[in-house]
Amino acid sequence: GSAAVRTPAMRALAPISATASASRLADAVVDASRRREAAGLHRRCRDERTEAYRVMHGVAEGIPGVTVDKYGSTLFVQSWRSPVERGELLELCDAVRANAIDGIGAVDRVWLHPRSPNALRWDETDPRSSQSSQSMSSPAWAGVYDLASTTYDGLRPSRAGKGLDDDAGLGFVFEELGVKYRFVPPRRFGDPSLFLDFRATRRWIDRRIRSMKSRGDVDGDV
Repeated sequence: GSAAVRTPAMRALAPISATASASRLADAVVDASRRREAAGLHRRCRDERTEAYRVMHGVAEGIPGVTVDKYGSTLFVQSWRSPVERGELLELCDAVRANAIDGIGAVDRVWLHPRSPNALRWDETDPRSSQSSQSMSSPAWAGVYDLASTTYDGLRPSRAGKGLDDDAGLGFVFEELGVKYRFVPPRRFGDPSLFLDFRATRRWIDRRIRSMKSRGDVDGDV
């Protein structure tokens, strides 16, 4: 796929078998981001001082049950229906490292967050359920993949399991509509700390308050 940009060193570390599914997620993210960049959505986010937005909405872009959001410099991948393959996540990380995703700016971490038990393992009727855990089509390990780490190999997260419950080193600050938020690591299968689809409401409130302030009507109804 167009997103499969791999260095020789990466190929030596983790060879990808030539399957159609290996670059599926990365290609979908690259294509979705390219469309959003062309439509001016990324520019609007930059103009509004917004660093949190949906990069790829799976149900509308060919991968139902998977979403990819950007919070600050973290790409946050959520899966509901089934696991993300190890090969898929590795290709996505490679696309980020190769700056192949248009318009989203700097990303230094990819965070895989399953939203249900279905996203942790293959159903027993799936042929992939009998494969080795080291196979590229086995479920990717949930956790935070630190792309800037010297130990990064795309296969093992830098933080996983109970390490995700500790805010130290994981919590970070990002902006939306010029307001700073702290990203709090979500509980297991839980929601992230800011619902991105409520931005229209937060934008309306922001404009309403600005209008009230310009009139000196600080005690009026919002």
